[in-house]
Amino acid sequence: MRFLNILAVATCASALVIDLNPTKLTDAQEKALAAITVQDDPKPKPEPGKEDPKPQDEPKQEPPKQEPPKQDPPKEPPKPEPKPEPKPEPKPEPKPEPKPEPPKSNLSGDQQKALDAHNAARAEVKDGQKRDPMQWDKGLEDAARSWAKHLASRNQGLEHAKDRDGKGENLAGRIMDGDAMEKASKMWIDEKKDYKCGVKIQTYIDNGNFGKIGHYTQVIWPKTTKVGIAVEGGFVVARYSEAGNMMSEAACKS
Repeated sequence: MRFLNILAVATCASALVIDLNPTKLTDAQEKALAAITVQDDPKPKPEPGKEDPKPQDEPKQEPPKQEPPKQDPPKEPPKPEPKPEPKPEPKPEPKPEPKPEPPKSNLSGDQQKALDAHNAARAEVKDGQKRDPMQWDKGLEDAARSWAKHLASRNQGLEHAKDRDGKGENLAGRIMDGDAMEKASKMWIDEKKDYKCGVKIQTYIDNGNFGKIGHYTQVIWPKTTKVGIAVEGGFVVARYSEAGNMMSEAACKS
């Protein structure tokens, strides 16, 4: 064995030394040599030039990391759905009040045309004042006819009645063909070109031009609501209620 050989060599060396020494071993040396025990080396010695392989450390296994359990984020409560805002109901547009139409009557064709001409002229005035359509009045018609007969019997031209019970009056004469009342009405309305809204009646009286505008201003007078017309012997008479042509007023606003 290796260890034994070494010892043997060492022993021999010692013996060699001893042999060279002329002195013999003492008893104590012999006992010491006898007491030497040879033991096998349990570990094999590395061969020359080779080193013992170093034991490789076993990889340490780290204990598995325990990740904390994932927690779901708290769920948000469902948002309430927005309530639809109530839509305002559209307000009904105010309907214009219908203008009262003249009541139907047993008017002749000429009477109806004359009445329509009066109301058309009134409707054309846009000054913000209320002007209701005129209505035909039988009492005014009878009064107009009475005066028309008087003028025809005298045959002396046109003259206003002095006693008219506060009614207005327009006159026209010498219209001998048909539709005399309509033609007379259109003649009166044609005076519109000579009247300026906003000018008082007194102004036209003072400058001598009332005869050129007075028939038209009576036709469109705001407070006049009734008319009656008659014709006799070519003389046309129209009576109005209430009367127009107040001297301190104008027939229409400027």
